[in-house]
Amino acid sequence: NDVGYFIPVPLINRFLADIKDGRYDGVPEIGIETSSLINQHYRQYLGLPEDTGGILVERVVPHSSADGVLLIGDVLTKIEDLQIDAAGMVRYSEQQVTFFIEAENRQIGDSLQLQVWRKGKFINLTLTLKAPPFGSEMRNSYDELPEYVIFGGLVFIALNRNYIHSPGNITPPLAYEHWYREIERPRTRHEQVVIVTRVLPSPVNSGYTNLHNFIVSSLNGKPVRSLAHLEKMLKNMPPETTNVVFGSEWHKIPLVLNFKESLEQHNSVLKRYGIIDGSRIYADKNKDSQ
Repeated sequence: NDVGYFIPVPLINRFLADIKDGRYDGVPEIGIETSSLINQHYRQYLGLPEDTGGILVERVVPHSSADGVLLIGDVLTKIEDLQIDAAGMVRYSEQQVTFFIEAENRQIGDSLQLQVWRKGKFINLTLTLKAPPFGSEMRNSYDELPEYVIFGGLVFIALNRNYIHSPGNITPPLAYEHWYREIERPRTRHEQVVIVTRVLPSPVNSGYTNLHNFIVSSLNGKPVRSLAHLEKMLKNMPPETTNVVFGSEWHKIPLVLNFKESLEQHNSVLKRYGIIDGSRIYADKNKDSQ
């Protein structure tokens, strides 16, 4: 369409610095939602000095860089050496831009100096920049095969953007888990949302052939934090286990498989459907679940 795009030099430099170690970690985020403080009456209510700008912190994202550092109701007045105005803008390279630019130009693991107005006084704070929580599930994935775990003919995956935007997969439960749980019930959000995406029919899973998008919350009563965690739990299951029970917050009836039969039929299921490996997990993505 005869449309061209310029990539700013600072963005290129930030990317090149990120991949020096051979791995792209991504752009950090502070992890807050804010609103402007243009209303003079509200500024007076907060006791802000007249010559002070500042932006109001309305939400702190759990597990983010700001979690445990900033509080709801804080007024963020300064980031590094830049004064933040009442609209959340800073003077940066002779331009007015959002204050988030200071975080976006840094690397994950870098420190960020902040000044906030809290309970009638200025406080200086330091936060360590992190990647956005659950960021990998919210972004499209390119040039890599999807992760999965197969057990008893059930195919488990971690819910992600690629999957939920595939035809027929935007169901109310999946939409809630992917977009809204973090907002409404953030402390109940696991590292990944594990689902049964399909069933490879075999005697051990008789009756479950048409199962699709079953959200797995627990395994034998223990919470499932991620796909890698589920795989680890299955591998460490005591030999005397009779059944494996996959519970779900969204389904009253759990999935139940015979443990011994699932192990015995595992290789035959893979062979029948031409599958080489029973799982694919990328260790660098799941190091916290190992």
